[in-house]
Amino acid sequence: MKNLFCVFLFLALSYPLHCQIPSSGNVLWLKAGQGVYNDNGSTLATIGNTVQVWADQSGQGNDFIQPNTGQRPEYRIIPNVLCSQPVIYFDPGRETFLQSAMRLSGAKSIFIVFLMPAMSNSANDLLSLKTNADEFTEIVATNFSGYSPVTFIADLPSSAGGGLFMNSSGINTGFSPGGNILSFSYNGASITSSSSYAMRFDNTSATVTTSGLLGRYPGDVSTIGGRAPFQNINFLKGYIAEIIVYNRVLSIAETNDINNYLITKYGFFGTCSVLPLDLLDFNVSVNRNTINLSWKIADETSIREYIPEYSRDGSHWNPLDTLIALKNGILNQVYQWTDLSPATGNTYYRLRIQKTDGSFFYSATKKITLENSNDPVHLFPNPFINSIQIAAKHNEPLHVRIFTNDGKLVSNMTVISNRTVPLGHLSPGFYYAEIKGKNLFAIKKIIKQ
Repeated sequence: MKNLFCVFLFLALSYPLHCQIPSSGNVLWLKAGQGVYNDNGSTLATIGNTVQVWADQSGQGNDFIQPNTGQRPEYRIIPNVLCSQPVIYFDPGRETFLQSAMRLSGAKSIFIVFLMPAMSNSANDLLSLKTNADEFTEIVATNFSGYSPVTFIADLPSSAGGGLFMNSSGINTGFSPGGNILSFSYNGASITSSSSYAMRFDNTSATVTTSGLLGRYPGDVSTIGGRAPFQNINFLKGYIAEIIVYNRVLSIAETNDINNYLITKYGFFGTCSVLPLDLLDFNVSVNRNTINLSWKIADETSIREYIPEYSRDGSHWNPLDTLIALKNGILNQVYQWTDLSPATGNTYYRLRIQKTDGSFFYSATKKITLENSNDPVHLFPNPFINSIQIAAKHNEPLHVRIFTNDGKLVSNMTVISNRTVPLGHLSPGFYYAEIKGKNLFAIKKIIKQ
């Protein structure tokens, strides 16, 4: 019940509640928003850079690398997908993949957040983990006939010279254009028995069944994005945002904690307001013709600076300012910053938080629409929580009607210009405000958070 409570409380509060994931047995934690380097560990990747090192955040040092310049995946952000969080793009045309000296055998739990474009008679490697005995755990996305869309096997026997093919297991599912979360566990029993595995897909239990054959090839290592890259086999065409691996089977409560963290971080509940664990709150609001950014940080001990960023298209980002962390010992420190000359139309805002060790993470991305200053009426803040202010050029009574996105009238009132209008009774979502006055008529889109 603790984990469901955590999710439902998150949905109910105006700021997110963070559920800490378990640390015991965590042997790999790769986050595309942290520890991604364009070179051998000193220059953090920016959008469009290739990735030489994807650094392990678990503390175990299981970094994944690509020494070959031509086969490095790419650091990207896909606007409005996975909350516009960073992703690593793997391209089969260049046979991109990452490799590691990591070894893992026996019972294990694996979580992967990924986005899979359409496939054409192919098998795409998501993750391959080698053991000290040359065995492999494979997780593959495929549309091969006779295989489940997600096919896998744990500790598949192999050797330096390759290995035999064996019956694998899989789940029947569909890949979403908004991305998916895969949760995999293996209990250490027979690798060809479906009962040895438990799977969830987007936090829903999936039935494990027999699925085709998987085998190994000579000379391979632990990889992401290529099942047998040195034999030019099964390169991934897709995006990976996060991978978490444990050397044990997690409890149901622990699995729920991790799924809840990933679901809310990447917007699988239809909201992108959940923030990294150190960041308690990040808000962006309109105040007439300025944009106000505010955030609350739990603990600044490891933080060096804050960099507000903006984008006009949700993909290409520019810094607005740099604020050095105060580090005055105050917990839940609050910061504010104002964009005094924002552009009209749509603008995206986010916060880059730079840590003292060189790593960084991003807040959620917030979209703000600023009306033209020549408009006869302005509504702010937008999005709003409980109320909105309507400001017109002329101080006159205004007849205001609020409609749902499908045209249903939900509020009908007369207000005075420049007064606050209570709208806390509305459910979160998109609405249209029709505003009539003696000297104006306007229809404005508004968003209730």
